[in-house]
Amino acid sequence: VPSNATWETFTASNYSITYVNGTLTIAKADQTITFGSLSAKTYGDSSFALTGTSSSGLGLTYSSSDTNVATVSGSTVTIVGAGSTTITASQSGDGNHNAATSVDQVLTINKKSLTITGLSAENKTFDGTTAATLTGAPSLVGVVGTDDVSLTGTPTATFASSSVGHAIAVTVSGYSL
Repeated sequence: VPSNATWETFTASNYSITYVNGTLTIAKADQTITFGSLSAKTYGDSSFALTGTSSSGLGLTYSSSDTNVATVSGSTVTIVGAGSTTITASQSGDGNHNAATSVDQVLTINKKSLTITGLSAENKTFDGTTAATLTGAPSLVGVVGTDDVSLTGTPTATFASSSVGHAIAVTVSGYSL
């Protein structure tokens, strides 16, 4: 109460106090986004969650620059293909906070390795050549989901050495996907 105010040598009763209306402006607070680097993934890996935060505590929105590599729904990334995409974390602000500066992180999706199985190299009598004969039916291991991948071509098999021996490595070429 102003009439009761005192301070060192000031006594309110010695003054006539007049109040003047004024405007108090409260500015919106700035905010920042923390969104760390993303580890490389491989085509066929499971979906994963993004874990960025804003200093205001407001939720982030995410987007992918190449939806042929990865899509984002909420904070979940789904891998669609091999390549690189930029994942952007954004926060548009609200009545109390300004929009944050968006943060970009590059997500790299490596190609999935496929393995040909079901083939064996036959033993052979020494003839001084490295030619090898294959038996069995080739099949692919590592195909993702319902991807339509097939093996074509005529294989050629070669022993690593033409010398007599056991467990000599065989190289196979001539297959295409």
